[in-house]
Amino acid sequence: MNKSRYIILILLSLFSYVIFTQILFAENNLIALKGTLYKTHQFTKKEKKDDKEIEYAYLTFMLNGSNKFFILKLNVDSVYQGFNLFTGVHKSLKYAGQIKVKIKKSDILKVRPVVYEVYADDENIYELKNKPFGNIYLFAILGFTLLVAVVLSIANLKKKREVVNIP
Repeated sequence: MNKSRYIILILLSLFSYVIFTQILFAENNLIALKGTLYKTHQFTKKEKKDDKEIEYAYLTFMLNGSNKFFILKLNVDSVYQGFNLFTGVHKSLKYAGQIKVKIKKSDILKVRPVVYEVYADDENIYELKNKPFGNIYLFAILGFTLLVAVVLSIANLKKKREVVNIP
C-alpha cells in the first residue's frame, strides 16, 4: 500500500507537469494579428550588457487598424550579415499585401507585445528563436517545485507512520 502512494504521487506530479506546460507553453497559445503595413522604422543602437557595448539593430512597425507597436531586435555583432538581415525583412514588410504577426494570447492587451513570428504574404520572414514554450528556466523551476512537493509529501507520510506505530 505504501509503494502505491508513492507511485500515485509521482504520476500526479507528471500529470501536473504535462498539463501545466501545455496550458502555458503550447504552440497554440500564439495568435495571429493580420493587417497591412501602416508605418515602419529601422535603426541601430548601442547598449551596454555585462560591461560590453553591443550594437543592436531594431525594426519597428505598426499595422493598419491596430494599436500594437511591434519591435524586432537583433544583436548585430553576433550575425555575419549584421544589419542587412533586417533590411530584407523591412523590404518584405514594405511590399507585402498582408502581414501576419504572431504573439502570445496573454500579450493581446499589451501595446508592445513580444513578436514570435512575422509573415509577409504567407511567407515567414522573421522567427524568434526563443518560443514561448521553450523557456528552460520555467521548466527548471517547475521541476524543482514538484521535487520539493514530493519530498515534503514523503516526509509527511513518514511522520504519520511514526505516530501510528507508537505503542
